[in-house]
Amino acid sequence: MRNPYLRRGDANVNHNTPQVDLEQHYQHFLQQLQQHQMLWSIAEQQSWTLCRNDQAQQAMLLWNMQADAQRDCLLSRQGAEPKAISADLLRTQILPYLAAQNYLVAINRSAKGECVFVSPERLISDMG
Repeated sequence: MRNPYLRRGDANVNHNTPQVDLEQHYQHFLQQLQQHQMLWSIAEQQSWTLCRNDQAQQAMLLWNMQADAQRDCLLSRQGAEPKAISADLLRTQILPYLAAQNYLVAINRSAKGECVFVSPERLISDMG
């Protein structure tokens, strides 16, 4: 069986947003996740796409909105498509895998490439 989490993207993700805004952005992400119990990522050929932060650490991209994931596909990942992820699948399978691989989670990347990076462990803890 092919591991769906090993797809590596080539995008470098940067952010220059003040720390207070990053925390507010993260808290908003969590509120939306709790309300809708659904997230979006992007996949290409049955594999999740990954990006890298400024320190070259790999991260899985997650968005609250399908339209935002679709925008990323159109801007930088031709051939990829948004895929829905339930909160339960994220909590029980994806985040533990990302933690074991020492990957991060990149939250709600903007068209400018700005996003919040968090550890999978923190996201699991904050999801409750």
